[in-house]
Amino acid sequence: MLLLLPPLLLLLLSPATAGGGAVSECTSASCEQLSEYSTSTCSIGFYWPCLSRTCLTVWLLGWLAGWLPACLPGCLAGDIADCPAACSGLPGGNASEYVPMAGSIHTLMGNSTGEKQLHASVVRMVDAVEKKFGPVTNDVAEGLHLSFQYLCCYTRAELARIETIMATVRWEPVSVRFTRVVCAGSMALALADPAAQGKLFGVVSTIEEALAAAGLGVRVRFRAEQAPFHASLFSAEAGHTRNISGVIALAESSVAASGSSSLNAEPIIVDSFCFNGKTFHAAAPAGGGGSAGGGDSGGGRT
Repeated sequence: MLLLLPPLLLLLLSPATAGGGAVSECTSASCEQLSEYSTSTCSIGFYWPCLSRTCLTVWLLGWLAGWLPACLPGCLAGDIADCPAACSGLPGGNASEYVPMAGSIHTLMGNSTGEKQLHASVVRMVDAVEKKFGPVTNDVAEGLHLSFQYLCCYTRAELARIETIMATVRWEPVSVRFTRVVCAGSMALALADPAAQGKLFGVVSTIEEALAAAGLGVRVRFRAEQAPFHASLFSAEAGHTRNISGVIALAESSVAASGSSSLNAEPIIVDSFCFNGKTFHAAAPAGGGGSAGGGDSGGGRT
């Protein structure tokens, strides 16, 4: 009976949340800096204040059943979403006028050493997973990108204004290594390292503040309430979902087998992002003699 006390205490002491969703502490600075505030209990150990009662309940049941080690690779909490499927409850105008999500990305398919290492790691990972578990779907090894920002429920006219505002925001390049593989449902994701998470959140927060000052504040969720900065890798087939922890464990082990602690030993420099068909550039680092960031037309995906 005494063995039940640790997990029971975690469950009872966790803050209550509506509908079992992620607690408000998950948007606090302390949890944002961890960069893993939305992952499962199994993967982040003592950071339990950032979790929901639902997640802790699952952890407890798993602990009792003896299969806790199987979930150690970790999955993003199901209640962390990017944007809604449809916009509703917004003042002025028909919901159909709003675009549910307009994304901005940084492509990871360039010719830098870090990008080549990331691509090779993902190809090796997919090969290992398919040999053991069978085919994967949504293999994005040839279209890797960092999901930069999710803008929810703006009209197309507002998105055009947002482009103009983004071009005025000054930010510096961010060095990124992808250090962990986790799952979101049946999708495997590579998370950016903790230091990069903090810097990227800082960049997006600056953009959010500039939008708020122009009367275009966040409509649904701040970026800090959404999934951590990541690169989507592949999806397991429907039949694999019940063994997704095994898929993720194998994916992670393929990284370790390469002798590196990350998917790219050399950092990838995030110095631009694409939004609405335009590319927005970072300013040169302090002392670099560059000018403020701006936008130009380009073929970036959103």
